[in-house]
Amino acid sequence: MGRQKEFVNKVSEMLRIRNKLLRQALAECLGTLILVMFGCGSVAQVVLSKGSHGQFLTVNLAFGFAVMLGILIAGQVSGGHLNPAVTFALCIMAREPWIKFPVYTIAQTLGAFLGAGIVYGLYYDAIWFFANDQLYVTGPNGTAGIFATFPTEHLTLMNGFFDQFIGTAALVVCVLAIVDPYNNPIPRGLEAFTVGFVVLRRAAEVGESQKALRCFVLWLFGLGSVAQVVLGKKEFGQYLSINLSFGFGVTMGIHVAGGVSGAHMNCAVSLTNCILGRLPWKKLPMYMLAQIFGAFLAAAVVFCLYYEALNTYCEGNFTVTGPLETASIFATYPQPYLSIGGGFLDQVVGTGALLLCILAINDKKNSPALNGTQAVVVGLLVTVIGMSMGMNSGYAINPARDLGPRIFTAIAGWGIEVFRAGNYWCWVPIVAPLVGSLTGALLYQLLVGLHHPPSEEVTKVHEMEAGTSETVTCEYM
Repeated sequence: MGRQKEFVNKVSEMLRIRNKLLRQALAECLGTLILVMFGCGSVAQVVLSKGSHGQFLTVNLAFGFAVMLGILIAGQVSGGHLNPAVTFALCIMAREPWIKFPVYTIAQTLGAFLGAGIVYGLYYDAIWFFANDQLYVTGPNGTAGIFATFPTEHLTLMNGFFDQFIGTAALVVCVLAIVDPYNNPIPRGLEAFTVGFVVLRRAAEVGESQKALRCFVLWLFGLGSVAQVVLGKKEFGQYLSINLSFGFGVTMGIHVAGGVSGAHMNCAVSLTNCILGRLPWKKLPMYMLAQIFGAFLAAAVVFCLYYEALNTYCEGNFTVTGPLETASIFATYPQPYLSIGGGFLDQVVGTGALLLCILAINDKKNSPALNGTQAVVVGLLVTVIGMSMGMNSGYAINPARDLGPRIFTAIAGWGIEVFRAGNYWCWVPIVAPLVGSLTGALLYQLLVGLHHPPSEEVTKVHEMEAGTSETVTCEYM
């Protein structure tokens, strides 16, 4: 074994590439190859099986996991950019030397080319069988979309440019937030996992603009997923897509500005923190305004991104109710069977569960989430609330999430009906979450928070368990 190990070490040293930039370029090439191979492979499987071996959500998940794996493979050598836009942004910010931009871009392009080649080889027979020995770019038998992106019929060049601009900007903002050591950093080694989350989808002080920014990021992903599912008639996602997008949106919103203001993103959370003495009351109005403004801006951007799809879907007739209604893309509305009382209870329970769990996640005296993983855990919390309590009225559980987009839709063409619909439902997602947040906080404090042993008693318990102390107060046994 000793000789074998020595031989392996000698061979490894001989094969080691001396040029650092070349090593980094090859790592970028390999990481991008993995990304494209898994990502395009998932598209091929969905398209060529005609949906029997996956749906649009399968593609989302595959690309997200592929990004994670690509970063894990190349990250320690090259930084795991896997994207010329990311490399360009880092060069602009002077975090990488400009010499890397052309080298990385060539390496990433080559890796993507090779990844596409591997997928083509794997599915060669299936591709030719799919369209009767013909290759089509578009149409019902088109297969070029397996490897590259093409616009849908309703999309203009300008709208497509805006679509890519916003999506890439959101990606770069989230990536910078994830790797920023001064802004709610995540534990080392989890960066790849969190960046994969990003891909899974798409004032009085400086902090106020960051509050609006993180809310904007959250609602951009969340409302965008609703638009994609509704306007795509569930061909580009299902209800689970919305749950995941809102959950991951929360995670990204916390990473974007959580280190500055705590990343509430929710009027109900801010109010509860004021009542618990964790946030000065003078900050509450600015927090709420920033959260509502962020949600308003996100609704406006989603509207612009999907403007042509909206017009195609409903032929330019923006309605609040009916089979082709589109107002629910932006704000929440009750199901026909839901009464105002039932809806109020729905929001109280959902927001109460949210606050109760958030307090537990961040309670240092309880069993808190690992430092730096809180954003991911809170995102999973929002996901499970949507999966279990979203059917009745869309789980607003946040006054800002509903009010900002509702005001936007009233201005953008849906009219005053957005406030009248559902027997004047509009006040319920504003008031009920505030009541629910206080209820959840009260329950946690009464049943858990007030019963933690004082620090001295905890020390005595630990000492007794370690055998260094023979007595402990019976009250805390």
